[in-house]
Amino acid sequence: MKGEGAGRADLHVHSAASDGVLAPAELVRRAVALGLAGLALTDHDTQAGLAEARAAARGRRLVFVPGIELSAEDEDGVEVHILGYGVPESGGPLAELLERMRAARAERMARMIERLRRSGLPVEEEDVAREAGGAPPGRPHLARVLVRMGRARDVADAFDRYLAPGRPGYEPRPKLSPEAAVRSVRAAGGVAVWAHPGPALGKARLSRLVAAGLGGIECFHPDMTAEDTGRALQAAEAHGLAATGGSDFHAEGERVPLGSVTVPVSVALELLAAARHELA
Repeated sequence: MKGEGAGRADLHVHSAASDGVLAPAELVRRAVALGLAGLALTDHDTQAGLAEARAAARGRRLVFVPGIELSAEDEDGVEVHILGYGVPESGGPLAELLERMRAARAERMARMIERLRRSGLPVEEEDVAREAGGAPPGRPHLARVLVRMGRARDVADAFDRYLAPGRPGYEPRPKLSPEAAVRSVRAAGGVAVWAHPGPALGKARLSRLVAAGLGGIECFHPDMTAEDTGRALQAAEAHGLAATGGSDFHAEGERVPLGSVTVPVSVALELLAAARHELA
């Protein structure tokens, strides 16, 4: 379901607290200006922007859903992202996991920079940290530095040339199983949703996640084809899971605009209700 406007919610958005560009409060302001009725902040592996976003949403006609996106990899080496909705703004059962992941991400970034240096690209850690603006540095930050250095046309080109698997600067991500990610979200009182599964959506993988406590599938996403969306909707219905969606917005001029992929705001309300049930 694509489009923006009253009664619609974008449930997959990133801020400068992870690898986005806009501050959490600015994302809320822009969502309101677009006429969105709901917004979920789902930064990568951090809760840092949630309090700011919630404060900005207070008093506005906007349903705010505190979220997170955990990066995982299954036993077959397939990357699986798990969205958590209705998670706490800080602390709680997720805090220890996130601290371990932050440390691992920092080590990974240092190794990627060293790989690029050995391939003849003089990337400086300070430049990547400056691009991250205080957030844990990730591949998109490194990609933007490469663009600024004139070594790539844009972020996508930087990934294709240097940061994708098999490229000079690629370093495998720290391992977190999708099942463990789902259980961590559940333990924190949230609802776990499989993000943009695409062609990775298979019966065996889905069955493992459902057994771990999966509560939904992201059926609407810029990277999902019509066929992907159809299969995801069928799987969600078959297992009684929520069908969510969002733009995966990071920055203007990259990927797709904020609010360009949405679902009914009722989905946001259902996720919050389910999360409160988990917490009770």
